Amino acid sequence: MSSRLFKTESLSASQSQGILAILEKYSHALTVLDDYDHQRLQVEGTQALDHPKITYDEAIQQIQLWRGMENLGALFGNEKDDSFKSSLATIY
Repeated sequence: MSSRLFKTESLSASQSQGILAILEKYSHALTVLDDYDHQRLQVEGTQALDHPKITYDEAIQQIQLWRGMENLGALFGNEKDDSFKSSLATIY
């Protein structure tokens, strides 16, 4: 965008400085986005936390407990298929 603008229009010093300021502010974000798009993104300085996993049976027990405590009725938390099991597996 900036190179096209420089080629087609005569810009004042103020306009040129404004464009360069925008590019400077967003260059890191654009680099990160490009690295993500090309599967080169490396996240450094993070730690993987070991959280206890909830099993399917434990989750169902908690849903039933909540249903009773909040008087949510028999329809709350009823499964239509195995998608809840799949969701738990996907989380972990």
